[in-house]
Amino acid sequence: MVPLESGFEVLTLQSGEKIELPFFPLVIFATNLSPAELVDEAFLRRIQYKIYAEDPSTADYVRIFKSACEAKGIPFEPLLVDYVLEHVYRKYDIQLRGCHPRDLINQALALASYRREPRRLTEALLAEAADSYFLVDRDSQKSTQSAGRL
Repeated sequence: MVPLESGFEVLTLQSGEKIELPFFPLVIFATNLSPAELVDEAFLRRIQYKIYAEDPSTADYVRIFKSACEAKGIPFEPLLVDYVLEHVYRKYDIQLRGCHPRDLINQALALASYRREPRRLTEALLAEAADSYFLVDRDSQKSTQSAGRL
């Protein structure tokens, strides 16, 4: 806490020499819980900037998915997003989150790589990625969302 308040940190080398370094970190807390459940009012007063990240709309989700595909250098196929929305999100009543497209794409591509399949998305790969990511319980047809709001 001292470096946070003083703006500098003192490092001691193995030789015993001390070096004073500027210390201006940007501390960020992210949670999907209500801040009031985690800390008291005095702590919250010390965090002057608070930003609420709302869930993306379906149109936003599609744009995020497209951007994530471009970042991975793979073709964006709108029909695959429609498949995921219908057969995963609606079927298991999962809320859309901005981090989901990136995470699902990463898992699907990792699975394809493991199987030595072409580096492209398919319905089957996305379905398996979603089952693992959301911990889908096929017996109860419900999910436990494993990813929080980021």
